[in-house]
This record gives sequence, C-alpha cells and structure tokens, in this order.
Amino acid sequence: MISRKPVGPRGRSVEGRVASATLAALTESLPMPRTILDESRLHPAIRDSVSNFHADIVHNVQAAATSNPVLVVGMAQNPHCRRARKLLDDAAVAHQYLEYGSYFSQWQARGALKMWTGWATFPMVFVKGVLVGGADNLAKLVRSGELKRLLGE
Repeated sequence: MISRKPVGPRGRSVEGRVASATLAALTESLPMPRTILDESRLHPAIRDSVSNFHADIVHNVQAAATSNPVLVVGMAQNPHCRRARKLLDDAAVAHQYLEYGSYFSQWQARGALKMWTGWATFPMVFVKGVLVGGADNLAKLVRSGELKRLLGE
C-alpha cells in the first residue's frame, strides 16, 4: 500500500509547511551568529565617529520602516531597485521608497545602512519593520503569496 501525505498548493506536504513554520519560529528567537567587532576593540578616540556615522540616515530609515507597511530603500540608476518597486506595483502593494544617491554619490550614507542592517546590496526591502532582503527575495515572497500573508491580506 502506498501512503500519500497531504499536499498543499506548490506540492509541499502539510508536514513540510509545518516544519518550515516551526523552524522559522525557532530561528527568530535565536541570536544571529553574524560577527561584529566588539565595542571593547574600538579605541575611545573613534567611538563617537563609529556610533554616529550617518546616524541621521539610519534613524530616517528606522522610522520609515516602522511607520510604513512596506519600505524600499534604494539608489538611483540601480535596476534591482526599479525591479523591486515594479514587483510591488504589479502586486498592488502600496510602498514607501527612500532613495540615497546613485552609483556616484552618497556611497558613505549607503555604507552606514549596510553596516546597520548587515545587508550588503540595494534595494533593502522592509515589511512591517523587518528586513526581508532585496529584489530577488521580494520576488520569492510575492510569488509564494508570503508577502500578502506578512501584510495580513
């Protein structure tokens, strides 16, 4: 006798979806093992410079990520930023867009955002204050329906 597991819409078993949800819940409570230079290894003379490096821009993005259901942080001339915004427009998802320079300007400001998030590329897409990645990650969320679920739609 062949035993078949109940399968959901993309061919994933119910058990597989439950396992994924359980894994996600577990990893949310664990600290991320990303290495960051310990404060004790910063010379006192540079401590303020490090802590205040483009702090105004970081605060602006923090506030926008908190106050907008979807936020895209990008830069001019970047095709991935345009693609992320088009994905959201095509999915009829309202979003806020913040642009910081281009390939030729404001690279230090963008560097501060990269250091703050740990995400090295643009765009940076936030959903309900949570960084979900860039354009490729957003495309996966849209295709799977996860974006609408995260937004409570």
